[in-house]
Amino acid sequence: MSIVHTLNNAALTVAGLFYGEKDFEKTITLTVMGGLDTDCTGATAGSIIGAILGAKKLPKKWISPLGNKVETYLKGKQYFKSDEIAKRFARIAKKMRKEKSKK
Repeated sequence: MSIVHTLNNAALTVAGLFYGEKDFEKTITLTVMGGLDTDCTGATAGSIIGAILGAKKLPKKWISPLGNKVETYLKGKQYFKSDEIAKRFARIAKKMRKEKSKK
């Protein structure tokens, strides 16, 4: 099995989430210490624990260096603000939930 296989990534991510005990930094670092596809597993574990904790509980030392900026390769729109992306996804999720409840 390749080191970037879905099963390896899923196992490392679940282990990091379990042993990280709802601690953002501990979750990410334990996941990455598992090796293999570290950029993907660290990002996946970080996004999951971040969603669990909520933005206000994320450690400043992890989010401050990002400067509320996401760089893209979209022609004409190279940068987005992270908080604007989060608000957009929240609006879309609410809209989808509302549409689903109508069915």
